Amino acid sequence: MMLDAESAGLQLAVHAIGERAVDEVIDIHQQIANRRASGGAAGAQPQQRHRIEHAQHLSGGEAAGRIARLGLSVVANPLHLLSDRHMLLRRLGEQRAAPGRAFAYRWAAAWLATPYPARPGAAAGSCTAAASLQAVS
Repeated sequence: MMLDAESAGLQLAVHAIGERAVDEVIDIHQQIANRRASGGAAGAQPQQRHRIEHAQHLSGGEAAGRIARLGLSVVANPLHLLSDRHMLLRRLGEQRAAPGRAFAYRWAAAWLATPYPARPGAAAGSCTAAASLQAVS
């Protein structure tokens, strides 16, 4: 579906938070890049800026590098990062919760999102969270 949408000239935005989901989305974007390089994406537009919504937890530094090399944007929600920090170590373990494995937007073009209006006041919280991430990682 993503390959067809991109060929039709649509800009892609895929929601992926966890390591496996992010890796799978990156793999599909690599297929898209390969198809473009071979001339097989007739409707694709050169200005398309595909993005991954959240990309909060990465399988490793290579995933971050691939995001950057593919020119993908990451739309992070810093408030989610702060709300998840209490469970990261317990659920992911020390190695997988390390700063180099989370917070993909440190290595890629980043946009910030907020759950407003679903959570009133969240916009200010997201900005505060983004400004203080060094204290989290």
